[in-house]
Amino acid sequence: MSTQTDMFTYGPRGVLRPLARNQDPGTSHKAERELRRSGKLTRQSSEVLELLREYIDRTRTHPTAAELAGGTESKLHGKCRRRLPDLREQGFVENDDPRRCAITGSTAITWKLVVT
Repeated sequence: MSTQTDMFTYGPRGVLRPLARNQDPGTSHKAERELRRSGKLTRQSSEVLELLREYIDRTRTHPTAAELAGGTESKLHGKCRRRLPDLREQGFVENDDPRRCAITGSTAITWKLVVT
C-alpha cells in the first residue's frame, strides 16, 4: 500500500478530510482507501482542477459542474460533482454566485479557482 502524500491529500489548508462519512457503509470506506492507495483520487482531482483552469481561461466565466463536464451524464460529470467539493474543502476552489446552468436549466452553484 502506498502512503505517498501529495498536494491533494491535504491541500493548501493542510486538512485531511475523509471522503466517506462515519455513517456510510463499510464499502464506502473501502472504496475511499482504494481511491487513495491507487492514486486515482489524485489523478481525478488533478484532472478536474485542470479542466476548471482551461474552462475559465477559454470562457472567462465560472462554470457549474455540468457545464464543466460538457453537459454529459458521463464519468467526467460524476468526477466533477464529486471532486469539486473535495477541492473546495482543500482550499483549491471556491463557490461563486449561483446562476442558471446552461446545461440543466436549474439554478446551480458555480466554481472558481482560489488564487494562491
